[in-house]
Amino acid sequence: MMNKSIVWNYIDTEKATIKAMEDYKIMKKLHLLLSNDTDMSSDIHSFRNKRVKEYLEWFEPAWNYLDAEKRLILSEFYMTGNLKSGAGIRLQFQLNYSERQLHRIRGRAIQELSMLLFAK
Repeated sequence: MMNKSIVWNYIDTEKATIKAMEDYKIMKKLHLLLSNDTDMSSDIHSFRNKRVKEYLEWFEPAWNYLDAEKRLILSEFYMTGNLKSGAGIRLQFQLNYSERQLHRIRGRAIQELSMLLFAK
């Protein structure tokens, strides 16, 4: 049996954290749709609903632990699809930070969220 701690050397938790943030918006929508859809009682519906709940129970406590500024920065970059449409510039003006300072905070916030999500 392989030591599970070795596995963490090969998992890119930063990319996994970014993917989890990118998925958040759709998971919230799915949760609303699935929990309001009482007509669907199939195994597939139950499975999807369970998976969405598992995701939200895993992601939201870690996300909510971050301070509001870190959530704003990460949300703007990874949850709104604005990465290529000026998220950094908007945040620089909104928060009155330099580009370098903003990217430093973003990097630390990703590290913190990764630690909270993956306890590594």
